[in-house]
Amino acid sequence: MVMGLGPLLLVFMLGLGLTPLNLAQDDSRYKHFLTEHYDAKPRGRNDRYCESMMERRGLTSPCKDTNTFIHGNKGNIKAICGNKNGNNSMQFGEQMFL
Repeated sequence: MVMGLGPLLLVFMLGLGLTPLNLAQDDSRYKHFLTEHYDAKPRGRNDRYCESMMERRGLTSPCKDTNTFIHGNKGNIKAICGNKNGNNSMQFGEQMFL
């Protein structure tokens, strides 16, 4: 009976070891998304707003017509883009940010 627990224990330990890697990867993707698309406190939205933000962040141009920068809060981003199945991977949402 003790030998039967060996493989189960190994699978359990591997699962514990891989979980932080997945969480770190999701966190890295989320931070990358925020860097490219999040502007918490926009300082005016004139014709040069998008181009100047892209230059400041070292991103490439041209700007997109929609969803270039989100002016909401991080909680709204997670609520709209988060997976309803409990997975932390961000996804394209169907709702608009207001």
